[in-house]
Amino acid sequence: MEERIIAADPVADPQGYRRELLALLGHDDPAEVLAATLAELQEQVGIHAKRGPTSFRVATDEIAGHARAHQLQLEQTIAAVRR
Repeated sequence: MEERIIAADPVADPQGYRRELLALLGHDDPAEVLAATLAELQEQVGIHAKRGPTSFRVATDEIAGHARAHQLQLEQTIAAVRR
C-alpha cells in the first residue's frame, strides 16, 4: 500500500482535507473502510505496563467497565444522601 501525506490542513482547509481523504479511498465505500479500520484497530495489541500484552478492544472494555463502576458508586451515594 502506498503511503501518502495529506497536505490540506483539516482546520484551515476542511474541504481540501475532505477531498484528499476521499481521493485516498478511490472507489472504496467510506463507511466500509471506516468499519474495517475500526475492527482492525480494536485487535491491535500493545504492551500494558502492568498487564502485559493487551488489545485496544480489551483496554476500552476495561475503561468502560471502570467508568460504569464509578457511575454506580455515584448513584448509590446520591440515593443515600437523599434518604
